[in-house]
Amino acid sequence: TIVEQNHRMSEMIEQLLDLSRIGQKEYPREELELDALLTQCAEEQERFLQERDLVLKKSVMSHAKITGSSELIRTLFTNLLSNAVKYASGPDIELELSGNVGGGYHFSISNEFQNEDLDMEQIWEPFYVGEPSRNKSLSGTGLGLSIVREIVGQCGYQVRCWQKDGKLTVEVEFQ
Repeated sequence: TIVEQNHRMSEMIEQLLDLSRIGQKEYPREELELDALLTQCAEEQERFLQERDLVLKKSVMSHAKITGSSELIRTLFTNLLSNAVKYASGPDIELELSGNVGGGYHFSISNEFQNEDLDMEQIWEPFYVGEPSRNKSLSGTGLGLSIVREIVGQCGYQVRCWQKDGKLTVEVEFQ
């Protein structure tokens, strides 16, 4: 129990440091393939998908190139994917990357989520956990979406989230 709690505390401290660094650190910008980065992040979640008997349904546009920080975008994708895997109550997670009218890219991820009491305003706040049982094996630190919001603000992207018909959807617009 002590080792497990120590690990959780270390994880939380690392995430808090990440959150504070995002607004202060200068991240190198480079041309990168958004689709390749997303595919790599999705592959890293494969073991967790299998453990939870979940299927990731992907529709990813090829050759989606943007200028940005691979470190920040990797963190954004990883946090959104891991949240979807952790909190999915149904068999599928749907992921899409497509072009948008303004010349950028549209990313969305959705999963079944059975918590009608989820406070959509609070989900972006540090330490808010929308998993009602507060079971630490299911829930995280409550910092992942705060980090996503900070990255979006730092990079000038747009993010929105909503819940409808038992599904939670998060969308990011990359300019």
